[in-house]
Amino acid sequence: MQQKVMLCFYTPSAQDVWVNRAVASLGQHRFCHVEMRFDDGYATSIFAGEAVFYRKRSYSNPNYTLLTILVSDKQERDLKKIAQEAANGRVQFDHCGMYAATCPCLSIVYDAMCGCKWSSSACKAIVEPTFCSKYVTSLLHIVQVPEVSHLNASSTTPSMLYNSLRGTPMICWDTVPFKMSFLSENL
Repeated sequence: MQQKVMLCFYTPSAQDVWVNRAVASLGQHRFCHVEMRFDDGYATSIFAGEAVFYRKRSYSNPNYTLLTILVSDKQERDLKKIAQEAANGRVQFDHCGMYAATCPCLSIVYDAMCGCKWSSSACKAIVEPTFCSKYVTSLLHIVQVPEVSHLNASSTTPSMLYNSLRGTPMICWDTVPFKMSFLSENL
């Protein structure tokens, strides 16, 4: 059976912090942040200056664009397990990595200097500092989602991840019709 996993892409408003607006200006879709949400309401990602989280979130903010993908039961279980381990391990935010992601040559050098510790096994905790799009892309790599296999997680921006998934057969639904019913059910 297939499970639904929602990827939530955030577009900053004019009042958002300058870093969010700067990151968004680099991408085609103007996204500065991405999170992964499961059908049980739990979500995972990381914010600047914080640790990875795994907690309930609503996404009632109208600045989120939602893409829902279909994954297997096993992939969903593995995603949740890894997310819980990363949150429990208090994986920290990687400011340098986030800035390096905006320039592919910097990202390659940064990866070589810091080494990549993302586990290929869904049973091992993620321990290396990260940023939102690297984290979410890496989760999708670990559970072998083919639509993102070509992406280097360390240099993936939220817009790049969105481009790789948008329009693929694994998309169950896109933002507006679902978001409207989601909001009305949760208000």
